This record gives sequence, C-alpha cells and structure tokens, in this order.
Amino acid sequence: MSLWNTIKGWLTKSSENESREEKIERPEPEVADSETPTQILVRILLSRGINMREISVMKLEPLFNEWYTGLATELAVSESIPEFKKRYGISFATEK
Repeated sequence: MSLWNTIKGWLTKSSENESREEKIERPEPEVADSETPTQILVRILLSRGINMREISVMKLEPLFNEWYTGLATELAVSESIPEFKKRYGISFATEK
C-alpha cells in the first residue's frame, strides 16, 4: 500500500504544481515606451563611457529630443546615434 500512496503522492503533487504554475502571474514584458528616446540615448552614452557632464554641456538631450523621430527602442536609438552626431558635428572626448 505504501507504494500506491507514494505514486498517488507524486501524481497529486504534480497536478498541484501544474495548477500553481497556471495561477502564477507572469510579469508583462516591459513596454518599449516606458523610457523616452532621449532617456535611452543618455543611458546608451553613459554605458559607452561618455560622462553626464559632457552630455549636459553639449546639450544633447534637447537637441536629440528635437531631432529624433524614431521608435523608443534601444536598437533604434543606438542606430541613430552616428547620424545624430554627424548632423550636429558631435564628437566625444573618449573618441579623440
């Protein structure tokens, strides 16, 4: 009888786990527009070693905000940076 109880226990636990998994709320994927394109730009530049002071002195945030019309995704913003730099003649101290 103990073998039967063991098997029954496995089956019961298995179906309990399945029903628990169904009840677990899955987090929604992050909405792409939770950050503005300008915020994404700043985050990318900081990750590339450009400091916040340089970003502020060059007034990149308002310039980019006016210039950029693309999607608010990291990929789109990252791909637009070379064109943005060329348009405004921007070069960073770390690139010299």
